[in-house]
Amino acid sequence: MKERLIYGVRVRLKSESCLMKIINFFIARFNKRFMTNYWTTIGKIVYAPYYFDKEMDNDDSHFLYKNLLAHERVHVEDYKKYGLWFILTYFFPPFGLAYGRWYWERKAYLPEILALHQKDSLLYARRLMQVAKSLSGSEYLWTWPKKWIIEWYVNECETRKREERK
Repeated sequence: MKERLIYGVRVRLKSESCLMKIINFFIARFNKRFMTNYWTTIGKIVYAPYYFDKEMDNDDSHFLYKNLLAHERVHVEDYKKYGLWFILTYFFPPFGLAYGRWYWERKAYLPEILALHQKDSLLYARRLMQVAKSLSGSEYLWTWPKKWIIEWYVNECETRKREERK
């Protein structure tokens, strides 16, 4: 798959990227599914797992990835706005909790969580638990404790809901 522009995001396959293979070499101990299950944004490019190309049988099939690409677009915009600061705080956290990565990821996941919360959707609680589990685990190199992640999203959703009622 050559690079594609989808929902304003440049997308390439991880399997075709030397950079992704190098990154995988270093993080495979923590996340064995990095190349096959996760999307990664570096700078202005989003790297997709192998299955994305197999599911792209026509130009309309990418609508399934709209929320995911919206999440990755937040990272692209943060990179454009903050540049080196974004890179340093996301990719090179101090030992222990990775607050920088937590800051950027919570911002990227927030629109999806808010949308589900506003609909009073049953999916809200399920998705919140999935996000909290991922962000507090090895997939994101233990950004923040799961309980704190859940509390932050719940508080943010409730605060915005109260503000809308005013």
